[in-house]
This record gives sequence, C-alpha cells and structure tokens, in this order.
Amino acid sequence: MFIKRLLMILPLKGLSAVAGVLANIRFPAFLLQPFLRYYCRHFQVKTDEMSQSLNSYHTFTQFFVRKLKTDARELCSEKNALLSPVDGRVSETGKILACRLLQAKGDKYLLTDLIGVEAANYFLDGDYMTIYLSPADYHRIHSPVDGVIEKATYFPGRLFPVNQWAVNNIGNLFCRNDRVLTLIKTKQGMLGLLKVGALIVGKIKLSYGEVGINKNSIRPPIEYDINLSTKNHKNYELLAGEHMAQFELGSTVIILGSENLFKLSDLMGKRVVMGEKIGFLN
Repeated sequence: MFIKRLLMILPLKGLSAVAGVLANIRFPAFLLQPFLRYYCRHFQVKTDEMSQSLNSYHTFTQFFVRKLKTDARELCSEKNALLSPVDGRVSETGKILACRLLQAKGDKYLLTDLIGVEAANYFLDGDYMTIYLSPADYHRIHSPVDGVIEKATYFPGRLFPVNQWAVNNIGNLFCRNDRVLTLIKTKQGMLGLLKVGALIVGKIKLSYGEVGINKNSIRPPIEYDINLSTKNHKNYELLAGEHMAQFELGSTVIILGSENLFKLSDLMGKRVVMGEKIGFLN
C-alpha cells in the first residue's frame, strides 16, 4: 500500500518537530484566530467548555492543551470507581491473554514489546482499555485512580499516525511509536497508564517529571526511567481525577490493570469523557 510505504520512509519525527515549532509560534491574532475558529468548526470542538475564550490563546499549543471550566467534567463519586483518564473513543478493550493485546481486526501485539519485560510482569492475565483521542478532544490526561506513582519510563520510537486507518494497517503500531508508561500503585494492585505519541505529537508533557521525546537518533531505541520530581506531587501521590500529563498534539492512551485489579464496563466503540466511570476496582 502506497501510503504505508510512504510513512515508512518519511522523516516523521522531523516533520513532527517542525509542526511543534510552528504550533508554539505566537502568530498575530488576525492570522491565528481565524485558523482556530476554522479548526473548531471543522472538528466540532465544544468551545463552551473552555475555561478561556478563544481569543485568549496566543499559540496553537496553548489552545490545544486548553483547560476546561471547573464544571465541564464531573468525577464519578462511586466507591472504587475506575475513571476515564481522558476524553476519547474506546477502540479496544479486553483481557491480556498470552501476553497479547488486540490492536484491531485480530491483529495482536506483545505486551513485552509495548512496555518491556519488567513492567509487563505486573499485567500478565490482567485487563486493558485503549482510548483514541481525536483532534476535537480535550487533551489533558488525568489519573483514573487514587494511588502513588511508582515509576515512569519513556520508550523511544517512531511517530506514525494513530488514527483508525493506521491502527488497521500498521502492525505493532503502539509498540513502534514514542510512548511513556506511568506505573501507579493502588491499594488493590498495579495500574499502568501508557501515553502513546503520534505524528505531529511533538511532546508528552508530564506534571510529575520531565521527559524529552521526539528525539532523532541513529542509535537503537533504549527505554529510560523518567526523572520524577516532588515539586508538584508530594511522595508522587495522585488523587483520582488529578491532572498528570498532556499531549501536545493528540494521540492514544492505554490503561493496563494487574490481574483482577479492575472490571471494565462494556464501552467498546463508545465515547467516554474524563471522570466518567469506565469500570470499578475489585
């Protein structure tokens, strides 16, 4: 397929880096504001949920990582509720059997390829949910549970797109792309929150540590632990619904649970919003 072959040879990280630079340029309002209004109309962005008016943004990145009004999302208050960490569409969900997760249409990938052997041991025979964030979605990521950050690891890779076409046509897609795994220890077990980069995604910004992604290198990709910081989180503690990261531009989040950590609701193919109950902790 021509598009797939083209993606394999294009300098996707370089293109994404250029897009990131452009997204952070303070364009004159007479240029930026018409573009933002067009973007909102084209992707049907819910501007009434924004905490600021559209004309208050001075760069595209500021708009893209926008905050919402305090009453725009309600956190489910049910005991032991597992919250959606993002707004998006559930593209896959199920059990992690034989160390494999489903990407699409019977195409599977290995958990060890996705997050490494050490971290994969936490989630053998566990459960997972994959959520795709569209260009229209709110792109901040929140903790789905109360817990303590045990570790955060960056896995360098490519920056293929992660839209439905790419999911259906590029094997091992999520294992190929830049991604950041956060391990959150809860009273019931270990939860993993994997943030997957994509084409035009120049950065995954964390609230609890620093990571430089989208680095061009001729060396083989080597995972490395993120330098966690106590500046924003005492003892790295998180409350359910607390902001923990953001995409600068959009992508995919995969929630991983250790065996019997949680039971997921039947949400396959449905849209979810941050703070909504997507299951419950056992």
